[in-house]
Amino acid sequence: MNKRRGDEPSARTIQLLVSYAIRYPEIATVRYDPGRQALRLSFLVKGPLTDEEFSAAAGRIRETLEVYHLMNQREADLIEVRRTAFGELNTIAVERDVHSLSPEELYTVVAVVRSLFQQRLLTEPMEYFGEEELMAQDELIEEVMASLSNQRQQPNLIAIRENGRLMIFHK
Repeated sequence: MNKRRGDEPSARTIQLLVSYAIRYPEIATVRYDPGRQALRLSFLVKGPLTDEEFSAAAGRIRETLEVYHLMNQREADLIEVRRTAFGELNTIAVERDVHSLSPEELYTVVAVVRSLFQQRLLTEPMEYFGEEELMAQDELIEEVMASLSNQRQQPNLIAIRENGRLMIFHK
């Protein structure tokens, strides 16, 4: 992994965050926590969301991931689903350990969130990317995730979408 000085982010870690943003416009923010070796994917849902609705959605996300892991003979160290409400806007955050997270599982998480919240899910308008570009992003995601799981000294990074731009911060 390309590591410069101290806890400065490597180009590979930044590539991962950019690849998520390109591949999945439904993801509002991506945060990498090296201490927990985890990625937190956040989605924005507009409109009121009751505790019961959130509990049902979180249960469905967890259940889907458990079935995915059973089918693929994997075991997850970390699966957390949380909600933060900001009036009529809700953040649904799915946190997963990078050791057992795969690009296919990521696609599954996005698909489940998309189906649960349909028109309520805020999605960044995406320019059309060809199938080859999307496949290249999937391959890059897989490669960088594998290298991240072997590195413990990466800095805390967060990528946030705003007005068609992707901003990456070193926390």
